Amino acid sequence: MSTELRLPRLGETMEEGIVVTWNLSEGESFERGDTLLEVETDKMVAEVPALESGTLLEILVEEQAKVKVGDILALIDPSEKSPRKTEIPIKTEQSASKNNPESPPLSYDPSQSLAHDEKVLDLIRAIPGARRLAKRDGIDLKTIIGTGPAGRIERFDVVKVFQNEPAVASPKKSLGPQMGPGGIRFLRRGKQSGTPVVLLHGFASDLHSWRLIHGPLSRHRDVIALELPGHGESGGWQRSGGVQALAQHLE
Repeated sequence: MSTELRLPRLGETMEEGIVVTWNLSEGESFERGDTLLEVETDKMVAEVPALESGTLLEILVEEQAKVKVGDILALIDPSEKSPRKTEIPIKTEQSASKNNPESPPLSYDPSQSLAHDEKVLDLIRAIPGARRLAKRDGIDLKTIIGTGPAGRIERFDVVKVFQNEPAVASPKKSLGPQMGPGGIRFLRRGKQSGTPVVLLHGFASDLHSWRLIHGPLSRHRDVIALELPGHGESGGWQRSGGVQALAQHLE
């Protein structure tokens, strides 16, 4: 028996929204808590989670379509609860008869979305809408300073980078980290005038450790975040000479 999936009110003042993207295809099963789709309101891009396990039977509203609160978005079958590929199998007598006992306890689905991989592997905080927009425009999320809570990258941050792109330069070269002389990687933002502010990270870190303050500082100053030799993507250096040799290497 099918059930109607309606657009919930995602904010006190929300009356309508735009379906940004569907995270599932028709016929695909999901678990409770999985993100079914993303909806853009006048204030944010929000995820619509599944309130119960089931199967997405039919999508009634296409992406980029405007819908009102309470409109029917899709039809789902709440009776289907088949596990997805990324689920961690639980060893029971019932599951042992269906699964190969020699198979590893954990499974990895290579078809996982790029957004999920970046969250887990690269630890870059960004809303799904920002990830999709950056991927479409060919912008590396590592080059963007997030202005959201805890440095999260918002859609506005990606749009701002795209709009400020120089006409004669590649966005990755002009706005992202660059490789300087001596194999030192750096990220420079702000007005390149006056005395620059140089940010040096700690041991076993990289230039992105300054993400929370790099953006605000660069609004008024020339800010350079350096990646120390042997860290991140910077090359190594000769240890002879101590701190003075390292300082000369950075210069």
